[in-house]
Amino acid sequence: MRQEMIDVWMMQYKDKIPPEKALTLRLWVASVPDSASGIMHYIETKNPASVKLISALFGIWGADRFYFGDVGMGILKALLGPVCFLISLLCYLLIPMPAEMLMVTGIACIIFAATMIIWWLVDFDLYKKVQDDNYNIIVEAIKPYIDVHTQGKIITTTTTTSY
Repeated sequence: MRQEMIDVWMMQYKDKIPPEKALTLRLWVASVPDSASGIMHYIETKNPASVKLISALFGIWGADRFYFGDVGMGILKALLGPVCFLISLLCYLLIPMPAEMLMVTGIACIIFAATMIIWWLVDFDLYKKVQDDNYNIIVEAIKPYIDVHTQGKIITTTTTTSY
């Protein structure tokens, strides 16, 4: 593929792949013949910035997991938070208890809320997984268009230091 096309394509996808894998991907893309360069425009990737935004605004309810395609974890996160919080709140408000039990229930609600907030913050880094997945999607999409001998050289190219 021509150098200008590679530069344009790499600029288009620079935020969608991990920076440490950009050089390797450039080698893969350079190995794609000009006749197959059109495939590069049809590779569907997810935008890590969208994942950050969705995670920041709606991640506490699992929306980021749904966008990422992790439906099971999205459902768990969407149901676990509100259901457990409502059960704790209803127990706290409706069930007559001695004062020390009310304090224990209140502490349980606080612990649960803290757990959900920590889960939300941890999932805020989901965009890194999106970048890795984008890299894998791109490599798998262009592999059929690369010469078999070239593939082996690109995959096994590593930097070694001899003393």
